[in-house]
Amino acid sequence: MGVRIIFRWLFQQFRQNNDNVSNIGAFRKAIAIDVSGPEFHDLYPTLPAFKKAVAASGAFKPNAVDWIAKAIFRKIRDGTSYRGALEAVTRAGDFLSPEQLRAIGTNPRRKLGNSFVASLADDKVSDAIAKLEDAIIATTSTANQLHNLRRNKEAGISHCVFSSARDERCTDLERELEGKRLTIEEAMDLVKARGAEIKRSVFQGEVNF
Repeated sequence: MGVRIIFRWLFQQFRQNNDNVSNIGAFRKAIAIDVSGPEFHDLYPTLPAFKKAVAASGAFKPNAVDWIAKAIFRKIRDGTSYRGALEAVTRAGDFLSPEQLRAIGTNPRRKLGNSFVASLADDKVSDAIAKLEDAIIATTSTANQLHNLRRNKEAGISHCVFSSARDERCTDLERELEGKRLTIEEAMDLVKARGAEIKRSVFQGEVNF
């Protein structure tokens, strides 16, 4: 019980104090905890979850959704941060030359692969990257939040308190829920229904000694 509480507390503190809310790999390395055991089976998003998120972004051609989702899935499962997963997609293929980068209206020093650029639907490069980044973070955060809530429930914790990053990037829903006490079941339902709106927040298990 004590180890579980410490693990949750450390993870919540890491999430709140780090802009990279999806950097599970860095967290794992930072505290040297092996997350390969069966109790962590739902810590990472599934491949179908990433496929759904990439498709829903609307930034990519339908025939590119599969390879993009697989590239993200492999990186995240390996413990790579969301930035590493993002680069695995944006740098796929041969790098474009400075002239080609200028032609598509982006920084000529940027490293972009031709496979990524060919996968774009109608969005500009910068818009597509922003949408993909958001999809990776939201999907990873949802899986992590549900994992933590499940672990709380299994540890006998019945309630939690919603805690946002409390900065200008908070969504309206995060501001509305700040400090609110929820049952674990209510929190899980909230994540499933509106996870994308609370991707930078955590649920702190209420532990009574």
